[in-house]
Amino acid sequence: MELILISSNKLKVILSEKEMEKYGLHYAVATDKKHLNSLLTDIKKKSGFNTDNGSIYVEMFESLDGGCEIFITREVTSVQKAGAGAPKKSSVESIITYKFNSAEDIISASKILFSKKLKHESRLFCDERGFFYLLLTFAAGFNSNSAELIFLNDFGALARERYIREYLDEHGRLICVKDAVETLAKI
Repeated sequence: MELILISSNKLKVILSEKEMEKYGLHYAVATDKKHLNSLLTDIKKKSGFNTDNGSIYVEMFESLDGGCEIFITREVTSVQKAGAGAPKKSSVESIITYKFNSAEDIISASKILFSKKLKHESRLFCDERGFFYLLLTFAAGFNSNSAELIFLNDFGALARERYIREYLDEHGRLICVKDAVETLAKI
């Protein structure tokens, strides 16, 4: 089992075909907590990534070697500052991916994004055709239409989130695993 922490609330788990059998996982099984209990327990022991409290979102993709890749996202919960006994507001991090045609475009966009000092995590991929992909993970409340992010459309194009992770797993290469925007902004 390989564990890759993508963000504080998102974990990528890579399992071999044999490990999938050990945990009783196959693609017809629903990917919810009750089917993943033993796997989640082992993940917590190995990495400290705790999914006991709150909801999780699980995505499972078949690997070329017969195993699988599982993305586990924990729900982010924050307490509103409206006083004692305030209700909890729940939301999930948003991951937004932009595709850039050139290094110049992604560097220019990163300089502007870095200057905005938005709290986010970022990773950079390149595909076999030479396009760059910037994966931005924000706390709740941000999406591609947020006023602070609209400028990114001047440099790149919003990637279709439903398929982009699968595409990058097969055709992409991770260039910068952490703080890609900050790294690019300093160029």
